[in-house]
Amino acid sequence: MTYVQHMNSSKYCLCPMGYEVNSPRIVEAIYYECVPIIIPDNFVLPFSELLDWSAFSVVVPEKEIPRLKEILLEIPMRRYLKMQMNMKMVQKHFLIMEH
Repeated sequence: MTYVQHMNSSKYCLCPMGYEVNSPRIVEAIYYECVPIIIPDNFVLPFSELLDWSAFSVVVPEKEIPRLKEILLEIPMRRYLKMQMNMKMVQKHFLIMEH
């Protein structure tokens, strides 16, 4: 499987912040319609004044990483589908349009 195939076939995608404040992981996840799992300790999410991140992503504090599988399994399918639908609605805020 290629990277793109993995992204397209995944329900959730890990988006730790890494070394940079503006990580491309979140944008990639949204582009490939993979619900982002954001690990945001000490990070302000982009467009947080406009977007309700809890509506289309899963925010997990670093201290909860050991429980990540449990946290994801507790999300009902109905909630996941709602997050995925909401994510598709906010894609336009993250994608650069081609002319």
